[in-house]
Amino acid sequence: MSNSIPWWGVPIVAGLFALAGVFVSQLFTYRIEKVRTHREEQKWWREEKQKTYLRFLSATKQLEQQIIKKQDGDKFDSRGWGEDTKELLRSVMEVFDEVNFISTDDVCDAATSCLATTELFATTWARETDRETMKEVRRRFQAARKMFMMKARMELGLEPELSQEVQRIVSK
Repeated sequence: MSNSIPWWGVPIVAGLFALAGVFVSQLFTYRIEKVRTHREEQKWWREEKQKTYLRFLSATKQLEQQIIKKQDGDKFDSRGWGEDTKELLRSVMEVFDEVNFISTDDVCDAATSCLATTELFATTWARETDRETMKEVRRRFQAARKMFMMKARMELGLEPELSQEVQRIVSK
């Protein structure tokens, strides 16, 4: 008898290697696809967060401008505290809910502080006549808004401090 390999041994070994190659290839393809999907989801969520944070900042800025516009010299025109101003305050609160839903605790805390000072700012300017009190409340409102912006930028992986040009554009 001879010690030869049966004729069917070579095709079986070759087939096993081919199956092993297909299996390894599928594992790598699955892993690559999983990483790509995860990256795309992260990018989508990041963009959604950015849009929501910008809507919140925009809504608070619009409310501030509306309130300041209603002030005439040293006296606030309480007749101007109409539906448009109330609607802006409602829109701030609606976007606040979205911010709470999608953000981390740090950003939620900053948004909560910003909302509280926004409400304080709006109600103080509607009833306060002392110019210094009004200035102090507005300063606190702007500081809370800036803190929210800084926390949101940090969460999004951006520089926490804005460049002078960006600050100029945002403050318009």
